[in-house]
Amino acid sequence: DVYAGFRIKASDDVSLDFGGKYYTYNSNSLNHGEVYGSLTYRSDIKFSAYYSPNFINGNSTVSKRAYGVALDGNVGLHGNFSLLAHVGANTGEYWSQTTKSYYDYSAGIGYKMSNLNWALQYVDTASGTKVTADEMNSSSRMVLSVTTKLPW
Repeated sequence: DVYAGFRIKASDDVSLDFGGKYYTYNSNSLNHGEVYGSLTYRSDIKFSAYYSPNFINGNSTVSKRAYGVALDGNVGLHGNFSLLAHVGANTGEYWSQTTKSYYDYSAGIGYKMSNLNWALQYVDTASGTKVTADEMNSSSRMVLSVTTKLPW
């Protein structure tokens, strides 16, 4: 995947982030690009939106516009721990022709250790159709992730 963007710090508490992403998959028929924007308050709450003019662009029978919005929360707990939450909604022509609009959500715990941010989250979707194919799998699962920002 490739992405580029820029962040504007509007105040000590508020930042705006804009950019574009291009997703690549093992199957070229799933590759697609999107533009995104987000508003973050104190690194605790983030509202974001995306638009893809040609979602899943290699498959001409279903390649259509897609939209999404999300709300993420990060609540500090004792020590370096935090409570993590996410809810998102996805809609548009693509989703109307495939699995219908759907919601995704997650909840978990985070831990900051030096320059690394660890997270363990339960991730799932709420839709009428569960996709179990490898590349677009929407089955519920636990996800362990590690992130950092460079330079340290």
